[in-house]
Amino acid sequence: YRAMMFRSLHSLALIAAVVAGVCSPADAWAEDTRARADKALEDGQTLFTLKDYPGALERFREAESLHSGAKVELNIGRTLDAMGREAGAATYYERFMVRQGPEVEGDGTATIRQRLAELRRKLARVTVEGEAPGAVVEVDKKAAGSLPLPAALYLAPGKHRVKVSADGQVLVDRALTLASGGRVTVTFKVTPQGTGNPKDLLALLDATTAPGTPAPAVSRTEVRLAPS
Repeated sequence: YRAMMFRSLHSLALIAAVVAGVCSPADAWAEDTRARADKALEDGQTLFTLKDYPGALERFREAESLHSGAKVELNIGRTLDAMGREAGAATYYERFMVRQGPEVEGDGTATIRQRLAELRRKLARVTVEGEAPGAVVEVDKKAAGSLPLPAALYLAPGKHRVKVSADGQVLVDRALTLASGGRVTVTFKVTPQGTGNPKDLLALLDATTAPGTPAPAVSRTEVRLAPS
């Protein structure tokens, strides 16, 4: 009986060792990634204090690519604001506030909330929503993230173009004319059509605006995407 117990305990020890050996590399990688993100964030904050804003932004972007979070988004927003890039700053302030929640205070949240309110009066908000997780959103031929976006995008008043694509298919290609303080929501739904081929899609697009905001170039349209 004692021999059987010894063999059982020995087997369990071997299994535990194997499991630890499998899990440890992943855990080590995660810890290393987080440490690199923290270092990049710390370096960025130092550069920001020295008013080296381009250098700080580069380090904050690196931290974002490794491990994004409220603190990283706040620092990117502040840096873009210091560089006079108000639309980008407002976008990151919005992400920070969404992540923090409306009732959370601290980390200068009240100041950021006030600054964001100022920028909202000067800029326009564009929300892109659609049933295509992972689809890439572009604004004026520049990547703006992938769906679902964490928060609204802020753009300067004027003419812009919003494009959403996935798997080589253009789902949305919309020209917008935006006004200060305006809000535009571009929504779309992708459903199988015709032959049943998933590449033969119908994108239903609908853009809505807040009262007093100039309407987009096309307020509602249907776009049938030809099979590739």
